[in-house]
Amino acid sequence: MCPHWVKDQDCGRIAASFPSLNDLNQKFPHIKVRLFAKDNPNAILGRTIKAMRSAGVEQGEIDSYTKEATSGDYNKLLAVTAQWVSTY
Repeated sequence: MCPHWVKDQDCGRIAASFPSLNDLNQKFPHIKVRLFAKDNPNAILGRTIKAMRSAGVEQGEIDSYTKEATSGDYNKLLAVTAQWVSTY
Protein backbone atom coordinates (compact mmCIF):
# COMPACT_ATOMS: atom_id res chain seq x y z
CA MET A 1 0.00 0.00 0.00
CA CYS A 2 1.37 3.36 -0.99
CA PRO A 3 1.27 6.53 1.11
CA HIS A 4 -1.72 8.82 0.52
CA TRP A 5 0.37 11.39 -1.35
CA VAL A 6 1.38 8.92 -4.09
CA LYS A 7 -1.02 8.67 -7.02
CA ASP A 8 -2.54 5.22 -7.47
CA GLN A 9 -1.19 4.86 -11.01
CA ASP A 10 2.37 5.53 -9.73
CA CYS A 11 2.24 3.15 -6.78
CA GLY A 12 3.06 -0.05 -8.71
CA ARG A 13 5.81 1.60 -10.73
CA ILE A 14 7.51 2.95 -7.62
CA ALA A 15 7.24 -0.34 -5.74
CA ALA A 16 8.63 -2.26 -8.73
CA SER A 17 11.75 -0.09 -8.78
CA PHE A 18 12.88 -1.37 -5.37
CA PRO A 19 14.11 -4.96 -5.02
CA SER A 20 12.45 -7.13 -2.44
CA LEU A 21 14.56 -7.83 0.62
CA ASN A 22 13.93 -11.51 -0.13
CA ASP A 23 15.76 -11.15 -3.46
CA LEU A 24 19.01 -9.87 -1.97
CA ASN A 25 21.91 -12.28 -1.54
CA GLN A 26 19.91 -15.49 -1.30
CA LYS A 27 21.57 -18.78 -2.09
CA PHE A 28 18.49 -20.14 -3.87
CA PRO A 29 16.17 -17.23 -4.77
CA HIS A 30 14.21 -19.42 -7.20
CA ILE A 31 13.03 -21.68 -4.35
CA LYS A 32 9.86 -20.34 -2.73
CA VAL A 33 8.82 -21.31 0.81
CA ARG A 34 5.65 -20.04 2.44
CA LEU A 35 5.80 -19.07 6.10
CA PHE A 36 2.70 -18.96 8.26
CA ALA A 37 2.08 -16.82 11.34
CA LYS A 38 1.80 -19.79 13.69
CA ASP A 39 4.56 -21.94 12.19
CA ASN A 40 6.66 -24.02 14.49
CA PRO A 41 10.36 -24.58 13.75
CA ASN A 42 9.88 -28.15 12.53
CA ALA A 43 7.25 -27.06 10.01
CA ILE A 44 9.55 -24.37 8.62
CA LEU A 45 12.50 -26.76 8.39
CA GLY A 46 10.35 -29.46 6.80
CA ARG A 47 8.87 -27.21 4.11
CA THR A 48 12.23 -25.64 3.34
CA ILE A 49 14.05 -28.96 3.05
CA LYS A 50 11.23 -30.39 0.91
CA ALA A 51 11.38 -27.38 -1.41
CA MET A 52 15.18 -27.62 -1.65
CA ARG A 53 14.99 -31.34 -2.50
CA SER A 54 12.28 -30.70 -5.10
CA ALA A 55 14.53 -28.09 -6.70
CA GLY A 56 17.42 -30.54 -6.91
CA VAL A 57 19.66 -29.00 -4.26
CA GLU A 58 22.48 -31.33 -3.24
CA GLN A 59 22.20 -33.06 0.13
CA GLY A 60 25.39 -31.37 1.37
CA GLU A 61 23.82 -27.95 0.85
CA ILE A 62 20.63 -29.08 2.60
CA ASP A 63 22.71 -30.34 5.52
CA SER A 64 24.52 -26.99 5.69
CA TYR A 65 21.21 -25.12 5.74
CA THR A 66 19.86 -27.41 8.46
CA LYS A 67 22.96 -27.02 10.63
CA GLU A 68 22.95 -23.23 10.30
CA ALA A 69 19.18 -22.88 10.73
CA THR A 70 19.12 -24.97 13.91
CA SER A 71 22.14 -23.32 15.52
CA GLY A 72 20.11 -20.70 17.38
CA ASP A 73 16.64 -19.64 18.36
CA TYR A 74 13.43 -19.24 16.33
CA ASN A 75 14.45 -15.82 15.03
CA LYS A 76 17.75 -17.23 13.78
CA LEU A 77 15.82 -20.00 11.98
CA LEU A 78 13.67 -17.39 10.23
CA ALA A 79 16.67 -15.25 9.29
CA VAL A 80 18.70 -18.18 7.94
CA THR A 81 15.74 -19.51 5.98
CA ALA A 82 15.23 -16.09 4.38
CA GLN A 83 18.95 -16.02 3.46
CA TRP A 84 18.75 -19.38 1.71
CA VAL A 85 15.35 -19.28 -0.07
CA SER A 86 12.62 -16.81 -1.00
CA THR A 87 10.00 -16.67 1.72
CA TYR A 88 6.50 -15.31 1.44
